Amino acid sequence: MEKSGSQKPNDIDNQLSKLTTVRQGGEDEVAEASDLLEIAETLCNLHLSESDAPPQEECISRFKGFDIVRDPLDHYFLGSQGQNNAARKWLKKVQQDWHILQNNLPESIYVRVYEDRMDLLRAVIVGAYGTPYQDGLFFFDFHLPPEYPDVPPSAYYHSGGWRINPNLYEEGKVCLSLLNTWTGRGNEVWDPSTSSILQVLVSLQGLVLNSKPYFNEAGYDKQVGTAEGEKNSLSYNENTFLLNCKTMMYLMRKPPKDFEELVLEHFRKRGRYILKACDAYMKGHLIGSLAKDASISDTNMNSNSVGFKLMLTKVVPKLFSALSEIGADCQEFEHLNQIKL
Repeated sequence: MEKSGSQKPNDIDNQLSKLTTVRQGGEDEVAEASDLLEIAETLCNLHLSESDAPPQEECISRFKGFDIVRDPLDHYFLGSQGQNNAARKWLKKVQQDWHILQNNLPESIYVRVYEDRMDLLRAVIVGAYGTPYQDGLFFFDFHLPPEYPDVPPSAYYHSGGWRINPNLYEEGKVCLSLLNTWTGRGNEVWDPSTSSILQVLVSLQGLVLNSKPYFNEAGYDKQVGTAEGEKNSLSYNENTFLLNCKTMMYLMRKPPKDFEELVLEHFRKRGRYILKACDAYMKGHLIGSLAKDASISDTNMNSNSVGFKLMLTKVVPKLFSALSEIGADCQEFEHLNQIKL
């Protein structure tokens, strides 16, 4: 996404710092709502120059990792209680979160915050290679309630109606100890003084969207290393990859607001590797065993069930068509349109 402007990161930092500038007014210091709106509008017009922006992965080279936008019209929490303009603690924490996200996001996570609703944000995580989520896009909406950061943010997963992980439900529920929606101890749970939105996102990427999500289910960690557990994990990964493919098609049809360009560019440039993965799995290579370019890194063949291959033959032609329509290079895998067991 090409955007004008040559402001340096410090310009954004300076504007962020003003969000907690308050006028002295007795015992309580209260921020003027009009001042906040003016600052937010200024923030919306501040962007890193192309030369100052951190290098991005080839998949989405022009889409900023962090940006400020307007009008979260399709946000799940749009109807929730709005931003707490009068609370200095709330504003300070939001400022801190924005600063951390602006400067520390991994290249596989993208975030949009809103100048007119500072209590809302949207993030997408790119599925890591070596997992059944490889090259998928996984969208989350967050709400920072008035009690934030004394309570964690609320989260919603855009599932498209599919259960792709024990921690992510069809109705959008996100189970994560850091969000206090799952059991945990110590630094696994939300700490108002140290926890951050970035920590939540990295936890979702590394702990939830992992290589063996079957073991995320409560009590199933006891099966790790057992023959039964590994067999069940393989079966779960097969189903997860199929749902990942369906989620890809859903997002290409209905990309979330403010991420339309990212969705199209990602699947346009990664489409070839997505089909390459499908081809490898049809040949029996282990789900989640591929390198970043979908090249084969294991020698195990016939690892996947006949049922999985049958279902994949039904999904792949639709995926091929969807990727072709947005301009992905699919020519090499034309045979997947008519593949048979």
